[in-house]
Amino acid sequence: MPFASKLFLGLDIGGTNIHGVLVDKNGRVLARKKVPTIFTDQKDILQSISAVIGFLQNKKKGGKITGIGIAVAGLINQRAGMVYF
Repeated sequence: MPFASKLFLGLDIGGTNIHGVLVDKNGRVLARKKVPTIFTDQKDILQSISAVIGFLQNKKKGGKITGIGIAVAGLINQRAGMVYF
């Protein structure tokens, strides 16, 4: 696979919105998506994150997402699999 086709996905999971971005190897933004953060339960937040990722995956136009970065406001408990806002 040529290096030029490598893409990267970034997520910012905040208290108000979930922002997503798809960039190429040079950092050029190819697509963006923003949805409100819904705190009803874990299922709602995961559905919102999945919606952002799905939207961005549909914008990759033949490239391959080879990396993902996630920013989360809060403390992460890796053992419990929880983020505390």
